[in-house]
Amino acid sequence: MRLGVFMHPTLFNLGPIPIRSYGLMMMVGFLVALQLASRRARKCGANEEIVVNLCLLSLVSGIIGARIFYVVHNWTQFAAASNPLFAAINLTSGGLEFYGGFLVAVASVIIYLWLKKKSLRWYLDIMAPAIMIGLGFGRIGCFLNGCCWGAPTQCPLAIRFPYGSLAFEDQWLNTHQVKVPAPLILTSPGYTGLIDRDTLKMTDEQFQKALAQANPNASDGIILGMVNGNLKAFNTNLADLRKMVNDLHLKTLPVHPTQIYASLTAFMIAWVLGLYFWRRKRDGMVIALLFVIYPISRIFEEAIRADNPIDTFGLTVSQGISVVSIPIALLLMLLLRYLPEQSPRHIAELEQKNAPTVARPLKK
Repeated sequence: MRLGVFMHPTLFNLGPIPIRSYGLMMMVGFLVALQLASRRARKCGANEEIVVNLCLLSLVSGIIGARIFYVVHNWTQFAAASNPLFAAINLTSGGLEFYGGFLVAVASVIIYLWLKKKSLRWYLDIMAPAIMIGLGFGRIGCFLNGCCWGAPTQCPLAIRFPYGSLAFEDQWLNTHQVKVPAPLILTSPGYTGLIDRDTLKMTDEQFQKALAQANPNASDGIILGMVNGNLKAFNTNLADLRKMVNDLHLKTLPVHPTQIYASLTAFMIAWVLGLYFWRRKRDGMVIALLFVIYPISRIFEEAIRADNPIDTFGLTVSQGISVVSIPIALLLMLLLRYLPEQSPRHIAELEQKNAPTVARPLKK
C-alpha cells in the first residue's frame, strides 16, 4: 500500500504570510536541538551560554554554507537568471545542501571555541547529537517541500509527488518518465518548462492582474507572458488547466521516500551519539564517530536519490565528500589515543567552576 500523492510546501497562512513547511521544520529542529544540547551541557558541567551561542552560530552559518554549496553546485541555473545575485540569495525559491551547511557550521564552531579558549573536543562532542536532531527535522521539511526525492521504485513505502513538484519536473524534462499535455508546457528559445503550481491556483482575474503588474522584461513577467500566450493559443483558461491536471492524475512515478529514510536515520544516529557521549573514553570521540556514521549512511542514501547528479568521479558530490570524510575521521580517532582522555581546557573549566564532581567521568 503506497502513501499516495504528498507535498505541502506551505502548511498554512497567518493572514497574508505563508508558513513554509521547510522553514518551520528547520526552526523546530533548531529548538529541539538547542534544548537537548543545553541539557547535556548542564549535566556534564559545561557552559550553557556557550552551547546556546554555538547553536545559534551553527544555524546561521549552516544556512549560509548550505546555500553557497547549492549555488556553486548548480551555478549554471543561477547564471541564467535575469538577476543571478538575487536568485542566489533568494532562499524562498529553495535550495540548500546539508553537507555545505554541516562543514561551514563545524568550521564556525571551531573558530568560535578557539577564540573563546574553550575545549574543542568537549564542546564538539556535546553538539554532535544536536546536529543530527536538526537534520532529522530538516529532512521532514524536505519531504513536505518535495525536494531531495528518491528514484522510482515499486517498494510498498513508495510515494508520488504531484504535478509541478521538483520530482515531477525532473521525470518530465530530464528522464522523460511522465508526459504532459501541450497546454501546460511553456516553450521559447532557450527555455522549456511547465506552468507552475502557484500560477495554476490563480483565478483568471488574479492572473490578469499579476500579468498587468509584472515587468515584461523580468523573468516573472516573461513567464506570465508565456502562460498568457498558451491560454490564447489553446483557447483555454486556468480553471480548465487545473481540471486537466486533476482529470489526468498528473503525478510522478512511485519513488523512494528518501527524505523519511534520512530523517529516521538522523534521529537514530542522534540517539546513538547521545548514549555514546556518556560512555566515551576520550573527548573528541563523539564528533569523530559522527563523521564516520553519517557519511556511511549518506553514501547509501545517495544511491537511491534521484535529485543529485553523478558528477564527482562517478559519484554524487555528497558521496564524494562522504568517501573522503570516513578515513579522515578514522585517522582522528587514532590520533585521539595520543591525547589526554579529557581535554586540558575541559578540566580547567570544571576546576574554575569549583565543581569537578558535576561532570560524569569518562568510561574506563
